[in-house]
Order: sequence, then structure tokens, then C-alpha cells
Amino acid sequence: MQLADNSHYRAGAYARNILMYLDKYAYTPPIILPDTGMKSSRAFDIQKPVKKSYSGIKLYPNPAYNYVVVELLKGNVTGAKVEIIDNNGKQVFSMELPAKTQQIVLPLKTLSKGLYLVKIEYEGTIVGTEKLTILK
Repeated sequence: MQLADNSHYRAGAYARNILMYLDKYAYTPPIILPDTGMKSSRAFDIQKPVKKSYSGIKLYPNPAYNYVVVELLKGNVTGAKVEIIDNNGKQVFSMELPAKTQQIVLPLKTLSKGLYLVKIEYEGTIVGTEKLTILK
């Protein structure tokens, strides 16, 4: 357990994998953001209050440019599906979250500028929704 907690090298990763397999260790991998040459967001003034959607997920940065980090606030779920829906209600992106994942980086290069809805669904139940603004 001590090796799994204190080592970021191969031995620590091996120890974490064994302990996770035995359900004796919960590990949240760090988020590795894309290279620094990519724009992600810029500061802007909010002129009126923004209403939040169902708070089961968190998106950042928002507004976004090339990628967005989706964080699941309700704990680790296996088999959850993340969807991005455009203004017309059309699903433009869908992906199943990897096992025991709480955060994932979604690429936005193929999506155009606009307002979208990010939705996470698990076993037919909507875990969370959040508005996403993409600026290009």
C-alpha cells in the first residue's frame, strides 16, 4: 500500500494495479492536458447570473476551444456514457467512459462554435447535464 501511494514509477503503478484488481485501493489518475500550444479558454465578463444545470458533472474550461475536461461528481461508475448534443437536439459525440473514471478530456476540434449540452447517462438514468460553450 505504501509503494502504491508514494511511487509514480513502474513499481508504484504495478502495486496500484494489483491493489485495484483486489478492490483494496481507489486510484484517480491525474489529468494530462494537451500541449501548452493549444488555446482552451479566455477570460470574459459575465453580465448576468448563469443558471447551472443538474450538478452531477462539472466542465472546465467553459467556454472551451480545443478540449474540455468532464468531471463526474457522483463517484466512479463503470459503463456510463457521455454525449454531446447540439442546439438542434442532435447527438454529435458519444463515448463510453472507461472503468473507474471520474475525469476525462474530450477533444472539441471537430465541433463548430456554439452552445452544446453535455450529458452523462448511466443504466438509463441521467447522472448529470451541463451547458458547454465552444468558441473558435
